[in-house]
Amino acid sequence: MGEDLNIQLNLHLPFFFSWADQRKIDLSTKYLEGGARLASEVKGVAVFHLGHAGDLNFEAVRPIIMKGIRDGIERIVSLSPTSRFLLGIETSGKVNELGSLDEIALLVSELSSNSVIPIIDWSHLYARSNGRFPRSVSDYRQVIAKLEEISPKNFYFHGSGIEFKNFQEKRHLSAKTCVPPLPHLLEVLREGGYEYTFIVESPNAVEDALWLREVHKDPSVWIEFAERKMRESGLQATLG
Repeated sequence: MGEDLNIQLNLHLPFFFSWADQRKIDLSTKYLEGGARLASEVKGVAVFHLGHAGDLNFEAVRPIIMKGIRDGIERIVSLSPTSRFLLGIETSGKVNELGSLDEIALLVSELSSNSVIPIIDWSHLYARSNGRFPRSVSDYRQVIAKLEEISPKNFYFHGSGIEFKNFQEKRHLSAKTCVPPLPHLLEVLREGGYEYTFIVESPNAVEDALWLREVHKDPSVWIEFAERKMRESGLQATLG
């Protein structure tokens, strides 16, 4: 149906991934297989978070995660060699969860699979950095440059405003709050002429999508607005 209406259908897998023990590893792998299967049916992207690793660090579970992803892909390809789908690894919004930009970039690079792409949620990056990144056009250029190295043909973003505390996301807010400043991102994307998918995840997604479409026409006009909104949010946080 999506193809008939010229609409790309994507999905988000459950938030229950964990790589701390064998039972949870098996369950996480099943989620990946199921997600890959659904994504192949709609010819879209199955987005997932890396989740938790218990008391283990990323390096300890990296081989386990890579095996889980590979097993999920191989299972679907063996059943349907002509399947078209993507698995998307999304950045997390909490520093105590797996899913930093560097962790995702490393996984995507080492998997070297046309079926795996990074999913950048800009509000998550902002929350897990406690509002320090990305804040400027140069910050966004830095991330886009990294993406060009690992997945140049598949830019897939989520975005909104974000409420956070102590490096932990609390809730999504309107993109118009400019925390993070999405006009700066759109300026970088306009400069480079990139093609991308952008999913708005704010509480008022339709209104924000229409606003971002206006910003997209000439992002430079909105840079000062975004800078002012960031200053206001910083003052409110100090007063609070």
